Amino acid sequence: MNHSRSGLFLMEFTIAILFFALSSVVCIQLYVQSHQISRQATEQTNSCMWSENIAELFYALDQGNDIARALSDGEGQTIPYDEASGSITLSFDEDWMLIENSAEAAYRIVATFSNDAETAFTDIHVTSISDASEIYSLRVQKHLPLTRNEKDPL
Repeated sequence: MNHSRSGLFLMEFTIAILFFALSSVVCIQLYVQSHQISRQATEQTNSCMWSENIAELFYALDQGNDIARALSDGEGQTIPYDEASGSITLSFDEDWMLIENSAEAAYRIVATFSNDAETAFTDIHVTSISDASEIYSLRVQKHLPLTRNEKDPL
């Protein structure tokens, strides 16, 4: 009789350990997923913020090289403007701090500027270097005002 009680206790104890082991596996998976979701949310937030900053500078300033100068920090770090492609490239580390060395970059923003007779455009693309995926993109356009030499058709 005493032997059957100890066998029952061991079986209950084994089932309890199995239950807690399965529960801990589920909790660890949830923790890993929440970390991944948090990282993606941080990427989206920073991508959107930097893209909006570039878009606001695009609205306020006339040329891409003016935007590159405005984004430079004034402490020796400059953002180069590529005249041939009409674009600027920003490189960021893992913490979304602007860096000059693109070889160490974790994220990259490329803003390309173009215009036609009446409208100016910029295409802003944010990519993750590690998996070469696009995190965010934004197309911005603004109407160019008439110059004094042009006649108003009205």
